[in-house]
Amino acid sequence: MVESIFITGLGGQGIVTLASLITDLAADSGCRVSLFNAKGMAQRGGRVTAEIRYSGGKDDFFGPRIGIGEADVMIGMELGEAASLQAMLRPQGLLLLADVALAPAEVALKKQAYPDGAQVRGLFEDRTKRIVCAPPPARARNLFMLGLLVSRTERFSAENAEALIARRLTKGREAGLESFRQGYAYDGV
Repeated sequence: MVESIFITGLGGQGIVTLASLITDLAADSGCRVSLFNAKGMAQRGGRVTAEIRYSGGKDDFFGPRIGIGEADVMIGMELGEAASLQAMLRPQGLLLLADVALAPAEVALKKQAYPDGAQVRGLFEDRTKRIVCAPPPARARNLFMLGLLVSRTERFSAENAEALIARRLTKGREAGLESFRQGYAYDGV
């Protein structure tokens, strides 16, 4: 069976790194994996998305893109970005939200309202009840979100994820592992 993870956020939030780690975890568990990153204006704080598809079945055929309403898991690294792409999550899919709002300058200058975690959660409640909205630490938020993912799916193990993080991170390894462990242990909703 083909499984899909859609990640959205803004440039500088570590989305490409998070997607790469998830891809490696899936491959390490014996899956065939496809990854599509869309970076656009990432260097200017613009939207970044990643689409990961994987399957343990040898006969499963799949392309790199996730269709609207087909993501089994959606990871929203920024509330507004998650809200704007809510249609990507399949009904009863798993939504992992970082309770982080980075309002665009135009919104801030005009003193317009920007959605908070409760509002974004409400937007998704007709689509799924499987929602976790967590306040990640200031550093290594992407690894916190990886911990949330690993703790709420059966495909990946914490031990394999920690080993991968230790192998891949040269700078901030201990802080990254601690952030992952915090996400893995998070028991809120």
